[in-house]
Amino acid sequence: MTLSIVLPCFNEEAVIASTINDVLTWMEKRNISGEVIVVDDGSKDRSCEIIEPLLQKHENLKLLKHAQNRGAASAVFTGLDAAQSEYIGYMDSDGQFRAKEFDALLPHLEKYNVVIGRRTPRADVWIRRAKGRLFSWLLFLTLGIRVSDPNCGVKILKRSLWPQIRPVHATGGLLFAEVYLHLNQMKIPWKEVPVLHEPRCSGRGTGGKVSVAFVMLKELLELEWARLWGMR
Repeated sequence: MTLSIVLPCFNEEAVIASTINDVLTWMEKRNISGEVIVVDDGSKDRSCEIIEPLLQKHENLKLLKHAQNRGAASAVFTGLDAAQSEYIGYMDSDGQFRAKEFDALLPHLEKYNVVIGRRTPRADVWIRRAKGRLFSWLLFLTLGIRVSDPNCGVKILKRSLWPQIRPVHATGGLLFAEVYLHLNQMKIPWKEVPVLHEPRCSGRGTGGKVSVAFVMLKELLELEWARLWGMR
């Protein structure tokens, strides 16, 4: 198989080099060919400065840049759209995951075209864990989606499927919720497997912001409206 691994990045100067090297080392050990695509989402720190020298050392490492910060979902879009391999992997670059977690996902690709991680246990403060459970409940209540950890930062899917399930409504935290909705509508099953989640050692996540929550609620209502009226 060939694999593209997408790493969205925003102000991750403390961990981005170690994350990139971790992914490249894992791919080499597993004898997996492909590419690592880092998407810098308008970082204000030294993230790009740190990545640039690595580009000279690794031919399969690519850097795509957003001139301004557009949000994590936009960075994911950019990376997944640019991927060229048979399969596309996605991993958060904040140091809370290791590339070896893909080992738990890969075997299931024989049966499923989409395999997603489930943080077990989730190494976040209690309020973020509570919000995650509430989000899962809302997805089931409104969209009929059964998934325990919708926004887990480790996923893999067949690239040929991406144009069919690419979101058209969600631009924020509902990005993958819309992916699951399209999969449901197309009757394509996916597999959810446990992955190790480590505490964040540097930087700050943006998923817990009130503004992000409002955008997610707005997009959830839009998705529910589209589902009820049979629109994609």
